Amino acid sequence: SLTEQPRAERTLRLAQFDGSPWVPAGRLPQLTGSISLAAAPSSLGFDGTLTSPALPDQQLRVQGAGRWEDRTISLANLQVWLPRIGMSLSSNGTVTLPDADAPDGTLPRLALQGDWSALRWPVVAEPGDEVPVVQSPQGVYTLEGALPYKFSTRAEIAGEVIPQTSLAAAGVIDRNGVVLDKFEGYALRGRLDGRGRLAWTGTQAWNFDIDARGLAIGDLRPGVEGRVSAKGTIAGTGLSADAPWTARLTAMSGTMFGRPLTGRGEVSHREGAFDLRNIRIANGESFADINGRVSTKALDLKWSVDLRSLAIAVNGMSGRLVSSGTARGTPQRPAIVG
Repeated sequence: SLTEQPRAERTLRLAQFDGSPWVPAGRLPQLTGSISLAAAPSSLGFDGTLTSPALPDQQLRVQGAGRWEDRTISLANLQVWLPRIGMSLSSNGTVTLPDADAPDGTLPRLALQGDWSALRWPVVAEPGDEVPVVQSPQGVYTLEGALPYKFSTRAEIAGEVIPQTSLAAAGVIDRNGVVLDKFEGYALRGRLDGRGRLAWTGTQAWNFDIDARGLAIGDLRPGVEGRVSAKGTIAGTGLSADAPWTARLTAMSGTMFGRPLTGRGEVSHREGAFDLRNIRIANGESFADINGRVSTKALDLKWSVDLRSLAIAVNGMSGRLVSSGTARGTPQRPAIVG
């Protein structure tokens, strides 16, 4: 209806929409659902519900409002959330649409800021996985520029094998992935610095360099006094919880039980199996050398250890263990010679 203030209302329906042709087909998850739009001469509002094969048994809610002038949309609030798990992302700022004569595929210029809560990856847990690989209870971010977009973020993260960490990061997002120029984190009463890259095209390759300084061992192993610094890399392909990866410890130094602590080695994961190569941890006269493979179906390990204090291995234990040997078979029926 047309009154003194014209207003248009419409419903946008999506059926297996993945962003093409603006984004190459297959790069983004398919979306199905509808979004209700309401527009006045200088304002815009929308509200919708979407589903995706990438989010089984989940509904993605989208809601927002703003104003527009020429080709610039000023967002007062944009919120995207998954009601069933409480994960949400909110934004505000401006989106400037490309000029009419811009080349096909030109993306908008952004100047956005916002926050999130209950962020997790994978978003939908695999059967039997109680804890996500990584989760972030809260965080804030900025996103600006034309593609490639510059971003910065501050957040809290944790995971099944990741201690509680406060971090600040900055980098660039392009059509193929994200480049992390700077990463600064604080965990275990120490500091973490890093950089890396993650691609969401092709094999979805990713790699990160990590430099940890002054981490408190006692926060991971109560009763074990000491601090550790380490440098290493981790790289892999794929973004799922069972994706293959390789982590290398190139240098480690510090103290434990008042004695020097050093280490090196490599751990790889593929199809549920962990390969351990040239792992050596030494603490004063104590040391552990380990090589081999461990999986839910098979064992093939070789070790040589001299632990002057069993408190290194198990909290509260005392005494010394000197051992060398092999373990084969399966975790359920191991064949150990030592």
